[in-house]
This record gives sequence, C-alpha cells and structure tokens, in this order.
Amino acid sequence: VSAQPAPPAATGAVQDCGRPGGLCQAGYGYFEGAPTLVTLAATPDAGHAFAAWGDACSGSTSTCSVTIDAARSVQASFTAFSVTASLPSGTYGTAYSQPLAPVPGGGVGPFSYSVSGLPAGFSQAAGTLSAPATQAAGSYSFTLSATDANGATTEPADVTVVIGPAATSAHLSASPAAPGHGQSVTFSAQVTLPAGASGTVDFLNGTQVLCASVAVTGGQASCSVPRLPPGTATVQARYVPGDGNTSGSDSNTVTVTAAPAPSAAPIPALGAGGIALLGLLTAAGAALSRRMGTSRKIGAGTSPRTPRSSP
Repeated sequence: VSAQPAPPAATGAVQDCGRPGGLCQAGYGYFEGAPTLVTLAATPDAGHAFAAWGDACSGSTSTCSVTIDAARSVQASFTAFSVTASLPSGTYGTAYSQPLAPVPGGGVGPFSYSVSGLPAGFSQAAGTLSAPATQAAGSYSFTLSATDANGATTEPADVTVVIGPAATSAHLSASPAAPGHGQSVTFSAQVTLPAGASGTVDFLNGTQVLCASVAVTGGQASCSVPRLPPGTATVQARYVPGDGNTSGSDSNTVTVTAAPAPSAAPIPALGAGGIALLGLLTAAGAALSRRMGTSRKIGAGTSPRTPRSSP
C-alpha cells in the first residue's frame, strides 16, 4: 500500500507498505475546517490480487481516500491469484473449437484473459481456442494469464491440448472368390480415413504376405495375385499409417478357394477278351515284321547266272 504523493506526510511515510511487518505510519497536518484527504493505493505482488479494504476504508477497488480528521487505521487484504484451464482433446480430421473456460483463484471480477505462445495453427478469439481439421496429431502447449478488475495479473499458467490420431477402418473384397486353376485373383481394400491422411496396406494370407506396402490412393488399395495354391486362403488387409495422424486397422477376412489342377483321363482296364486280342495282334505284328525282313534280304542279292551255249 502506498499513499499518493500529495499531500506529503509531515512525519513517516506510507510507501510500499507490505513487507514483513506490514505496518506503515505517517503524520499529516490538520487545519481546522480543512482536513487532509489522503488517497491510498493497493498494489498486489505478482501472483496475488487485492481483496478488500478494512477499518477506515471499505470495498474492493484498489484505491481508497481517507479523510484525516483524526487518527485513522486502514488495512488492505491480498490473496493469492492464479488461473487454471483444462481443455478436452481433439481428433485429427475434425476442426478443434473449445471455450477456454479458465477458472480463476482469487482476484476481483470481472476477469479478462490472454494467451501467449500459441502453437502454429491455433488461434484464439472471444475466449475460444480453435485449430483446423488438418492440425497434426500431437501435444500442444501454451500459457494463459488472467487479469482482474483491479488490474492484478496471474502468473502464466501452462495449458496443454492433445490432438489425437483419427480412427480408420478397412473393408476387403476379392474377385473372383472361387478362381479356377491358375486364375489370378484381385483383392481390393477400401480404407476409410480423413482427408490428407496417408498410409499403405499389407495383404496377408495368414502370416504369408501376398502384397506389401501398397499405397492408399483415393481410399483404395489393390493386390493382384497371379496364382493361388490350390485350396482355401484366408486373406486380410492391414492398414499401416504413414504418419501419426491416423491409427492402424485390420479389415474383415475373405476366404478364397482355388481349384486344383485338372487330372489326366484314366486308361480303361482290359478284360480277359481284350488281353487275348492284344496277344493275337502282337503275334501277328511280329510275324509280319519277319516276313518283311526276309523280302528285303532276297531283293538285296544278285540274280543267278545263265550258262552260255557253245557256238
């Protein structure tokens, strides 16, 4: 507490009265019919606020005028003054807009508030904190201060806002669902994620990777398999985020049954009659081969000579 410079005190002083002991004394002259008017001002230290006057002064405004027509005693009360604010989390892909709704401790209302050190992308207007839907997931901090009706200001309070990753979902389909032997199959994954998010899809047959890190374009990713082994394959698509703005997700499972390779036509079994006929044909073929061999030998020799007659 301090006294205004005019009128000057005749003895003592009321100046910066608030240190240990908290007592200041001053003597003022009194002229009959013209008492001295002294104005006192209460100034809180940082982190504190003026609360109220007592004794010869009253009220909660920070100044008080005292008429010194007799010995007067005035007391000023101060309280700790602080502010806190708790803000809910946001989600990537959804614009953030929340009233600051700070809670002051101490001070005299009405209060005004100011923020400093706002992260890039955040803005504050009319007591509302805002950020666009494209604000990256993460933890953002800034400071908040409150000022009361008497001009007392709190120490800056730390405020943190968390923007969480957006949830995603994936749906898988296959074409055809029952491929023939050696027929290719195309697996298509539809991924639901917010605009601006990026990621890839792995296509899995159990633990076997059919296609890895297929980029998601327009919410779609596909995997063509030239040939599945015969039998049943249980395939699932797994979305893998490209950054921290989205969470991963697994699709439904799709069962594809590939046909086996066609088998060769069986040779019909021969009965007793067939076996006998086969034996006759084999014997006839052998005899024919011997005769043809003999003919070739005769034709290959020279014809016998006819003896000449004598003249």
